[in-house]
Amino acid sequence: MHKPRTPTTPTTPVCVRIAAMREAGLMPEPVTTYAEFDEMIRAFDEGLIEFLVLVGSHGLGKTERFLRFKNLAYINNSASARGIYEWAMSNIDKALVLDDLDGLLKVREVIALLKALCETRSIKTVSLTKFLPAGVPRQFQTRSRVCLGFNALPELEADLVALLDRARLVVFAPSAQEVHRHVGEWFQNREVFEFVGLHLGRITVPSIRLYQRIEAFSRQYADWRERATGLLNHDGAAKRAS
Repeated sequence: MHKPRTPTTPTTPVCVRIAAMREAGLMPEPVTTYAEFDEMIRAFDEGLIEFLVLVGSHGLGKTERFLRFKNLAYINNSASARGIYEWAMSNIDKALVLDDLDGLLKVREVIALLKALCETRSIKTVSLTKFLPAGVPRQFQTRSRVCLGFNALPELEADLVALLDRARLVVFAPSAQEVHRHVGEWFQNREVFEFVGLHLGRITVPSIRLYQRIEAFSRQYADWRERATGLLNHDGAAKRAS
């Protein structure tokens, strides 16, 4: 029987998160480049992966990567159990991406829906008996493939481990250097970009939002470099403040 594990957070070291998953009997695959991350989504989009789970910290641009694939039906954590049910029913047989699910995993009805949607059989029967208005079917069948996105997995209770054990479980953990390379492909403020590049060794929690925050500093403060250096000295501060 799987033992419950302590919860992880976006600032938990990647090696610790992966170790906790492995201790729970899961088989996480570390992915460290944006090219590899895109390849996982592409494989899901093309039907090569039936059930995909992607875990990666805030601020890495994961949502934008999903939205590049126009054939995928996408929903995020603004959904409820009813919202997920009606959305999945309106997208029967399409490939589904449910992103930023972290908080919703505490809702019993959401877990039950995910278990049904992520069954390994080709035809899944999905039911919801509460929250639905009159006239909405309480059950439907679908062949949808499913991708779940998380910023951080909550406590690895037995029900969640049983769900994740069915999936191709991928942990997106790019280095500060990889995020810097990616940002350099589109970030327009080269002065800010080069400034961050000089301080990559200080960054233990890489985030695209760090560049955006420092760019805002550069517009507001004459001493933006000094202020930004202080920001770099606080791991993950840019993300928590967003």
